[in-house]
Amino acid sequence: MLKILQKTRQSLTKWALLLCLAFVSVVTVQAKSSYGLKVGNVRVTSDNCNDLSVIDGVSGTVTYDNATKTLTLNNATIDMSKSNKNCIYNSSITDLKIKVIGKNTIKSNIGGANLGIYLDRSTIIEGDGKSSLKITSYSYSCIGVENEKTLTIKDVSLELEGNQCICGSYSSAYPYLKVDNASIKATGKKGSIVRIKELNLNNCKIVAPEGAKFNKTKKAVTDASNNIIKTQIVIEPFYGLKIAGKDVTNKNCNDLSVIDGVSGKVTYDNETKTLTLDGATIDSPRLNGIENNIVDGLTILLKNDNIINIEDEVSMYLKASTTITGSGTLNTNGDIYIDKTSVTIKDTKVTINNENTNGIDGRSGNSYLTVDNSTLKVKGGDEGAVVWLSGLTLKSCAITLPKNAKFEDECIQDANSDIAEEVVIEPFVKYDLQVAGKDVTDKNCNDLSVIDGVTGKITYDNATKTLTLDNANIKVEEEYSCGIRNEVENLKINLIGNNKIEGLVKGYSQIFSMVSMQINGNGSLALKGGNNIELDEDKDLTIKDCSLDLLGETNIYNKLGNINLIINNATIKAKASDTKKGSFSKIKNLELKDCAIIKPVGSKLLDDMYYNIVDAEGNAATEILIEPSGTGINNTYIHNGISLYPNPAKDVLNINIEEVSTIQKVEIYNTAGSKVLEVANKNTISVKSLLSGVYFVKATTDKGIYMKRFIKK
Repeated sequence: MLKILQKTRQSLTKWALLLCLAFVSVVTVQAKSSYGLKVGNVRVTSDNCNDLSVIDGVSGTVTYDNATKTLTLNNATIDMSKSNKNCIYNSSITDLKIKVIGKNTIKSNIGGANLGIYLDRSTIIEGDGKSSLKITSYSYSCIGVENEKTLTIKDVSLELEGNQCICGSYSSAYPYLKVDNASIKATGKKGSIVRIKELNLNNCKIVAPEGAKFNKTKKAVTDASNNIIKTQIVIEPFYGLKIAGKDVTNKNCNDLSVIDGVSGKVTYDNETKTLTLDGATIDSPRLNGIENNIVDGLTILLKNDNIINIEDEVSMYLKASTTITGSGTLNTNGDIYIDKTSVTIKDTKVTINNENTNGIDGRSGNSYLTVDNSTLKVKGGDEGAVVWLSGLTLKSCAITLPKNAKFEDECIQDANSDIAEEVVIEPFVKYDLQVAGKDVTDKNCNDLSVIDGVTGKITYDNATKTLTLDNANIKVEEEYSCGIRNEVENLKINLIGNNKIEGLVKGYSQIFSMVSMQINGNGSLALKGGNNIELDEDKDLTIKDCSLDLLGETNIYNKLGNINLIINNATIKAKASDTKKGSFSKIKNLELKDCAIIKPVGSKLLDDMYYNIVDAEGNAATEILIEPSGTGINNTYIHNGISLYPNPAKDVLNINIEEVSTIQKVEIYNTAGSKVLEVANKNTISVKSLLSGVYFVKATTDKGIYMKRFIKK
């Protein structure tokens, strides 16, 4: 019995030990992750992924990050030439990235049926634009791709040699190949790029052999005769840009003077899409000087003086949007051809002298030119200087030659509507002033009659801030335009002779000022339209020594109120159609100097929401007549000021001044400026002895001097 118990105890101990070993084994297996990737036929796992150089035949730095699905080759070599193994096999990692850094090499065996890179899932081989990978595989393919998967090769240089370089599966479900800004040299004895459903080239193209192309029927890259190419195929980055007929590539972009006919400094930065000409000359007799086929948003940066010489072609053929800019200049004897795109010339100087045909040509339609703060001088032949454009936009510049030129019928025309053979566009200094909706600049200020709708003589002197109207007429027909729009602080409008501003668009001011201004001179001005004179809030308008004839909805107006209106020795005839606002509306302070309101009789400035000048009955005055008084005294209306009643007065005149209880002295003047009556310390004055007519009351108080006009019956 004891022996039986001992044997039982030994058996239980043995089973317990086995169970412990099994548990430890399970824990160990669970601790290690295995990935769907092999290098040299060795499975990549969580144990070896941080250093795959432990695998036989692998040297340099090779790592795998499962979180980002990235296999990194950093100056690495994977040499399986003496074994029957695939160098890299992606069996199940979708969108695996093979990141290439520095110079790398992959070699598969010479015999057998193994590959340099075998892909059963879509994969990206990507570099940094400078890195390279050389793969040799004479047993089968350098890179093999299975059913309908996608191989993307991006920003890297590949050199492939083998029986087949890039090859799809032998089933009917062919894979896809995408090449983006990459360089590939592929030499396959049995076919260089074969069994591919679709080849997509982005920012690169097949440059050799000449005439090579992807043949969809043969699912391969073929030569010009549609034969599958079994020699070297070269694909290089293609920026869609040519200089003197030669492609700009990643090989030559840092020094394009290597191109025949190019001298000076010419470079291209693909990241910023900037072609820089720095003291450069492009001699291209029978080829386009610069050709932009696909670079949308290209910038041609000019530094120092640059020249493009051509004979039979064009200086620039632009098929994608382009901006020519920089502190330098460009001179060319060929035209700039704009082909269904937009071109901007900004902050630079361009001279085109092509008397054989034209200077700037947009003949293909949907072609637009913008000139922004630039000098553009163009000479063309019989076909014209600037022609066949769908649109021309000028910013901070103007056409200065021919005089009175216009853009019409897709070209720049002279004053006689003939196509201009010579055009000059120059930058201008824009003043804060518009006439008839057009900017006043340093180019037109000496003769503003060049503006449509302006006749007679109008000039502007920015030094004295004086706009002179000399027997001028301004007719405004464009919507949202004013006869004069002003933001010049303290502008003076000087009137000589008879002048007129007429607006044909209802509701818009003939003179609109955002700042204080003055109208003066010995001439006259007739305004006819909407709100004839409109000022911004809290601004001053002075009308002095001139004559205004105003006919509109309202005549002197502000939307918010608080205009200070000073009329000095001037004549104003105003008639308004708006009976609610009247002729003078939203006037906070009205000051009359050496002049008086003749009509309406008994008028005053009413302190209400409009601050209107009203008649004796309190109605908004639609007709107002102000004439010089010749008194030499001032008559000031302040809405919280002096009031006289009755006015007109027959026997007695009462004087009331707000917040003033005692009037120290009252003086009465006639329109000739002579004092006819004086009393002290009285608010009520007998005027019975005065003759009928217009008089002025001057009341002196401890708060100041108040003046107002009254009529003696």
